[in-house]
Amino acid sequence: MATIVKNKATDLLRKRQKIMEDEEASQKQEAEVSGEDLLNQYLAQESYERILHAIQKLDEIYRVVFEYKYLHELSDREIADLLGVTLKVVNVRIFRARKKLQNLLREECGSNEQTKSGQSR
Repeated sequence: MATIVKNKATDLLRKRQKIMEDEEASQKQEAEVSGEDLLNQYLAQESYERILHAIQKLDEIYRVVFEYKYLHELSDREIADLLGVTLKVVNVRIFRARKKLQNLLREECGSNEQTKSGQSR
């Protein structure tokens, strides 16, 4: 009878230990995931700030239509009415603003890579 009780107690302790190990592994995995989430949030915020900074560098005629279109979510027609220009002018300015913004972001990425490679030397 004592052997049966001893074996049952041992089984119970093993089950508890297994449960605790599983909980620790789960907590570790949650911590890793939340760490990844924090990193993703940081990178998204950093990208957002870089884009806003690049938008501020645009010439005013391009920056205004870009902000109305993408930040204030106005339609092209609403922007044209607001600025007192034709729809075609708005479309051209939006197109040019996007191209200029792409170039600014490429230049910034290029300068960041050069800075990083210069620091690692």
